[in-house]
Amino acid sequence: EKYNCKALYFVPVGESYFHKWEYYRVDQQMLQCTFSDVVVLNGYFKTIYTPLFNRPRLMYFWWWHRSLPLIFLCKVLRIPVIGTGATHMFDESGSSDFYTKSAFFRIAK
Repeated sequence: EKYNCKALYFVPVGESYFHKWEYYRVDQQMLQCTFSDVVVLNGYFKTIYTPLFNRPRLMYFWWWHRSLPLIFLCKVLRIPVIGTGATHMFDESGSSDFYTKSAFFRIAK
């Protein structure tokens, strides 16, 4: 049985990548099987605006290092967060990834 509430799914890439990378699509399907309303967010403005005015039950996100402002906001608003991501894969979106970050960033991780 689904929870009758909203979950936000933050993925910092365009939805066109859901067809290239199965793990984005599988996570979305998992959320849709669990929550009655799943909103996919991939832009920072909408992602920050949505939890403030349309309170979700959960925020699920990819790539914790790209989601730090969102994680902080959710902690302040007391919205539970779940994060995932893999540093062993390359991101075809052209966004910076673990391997293109500075040596300091990679060591700190």
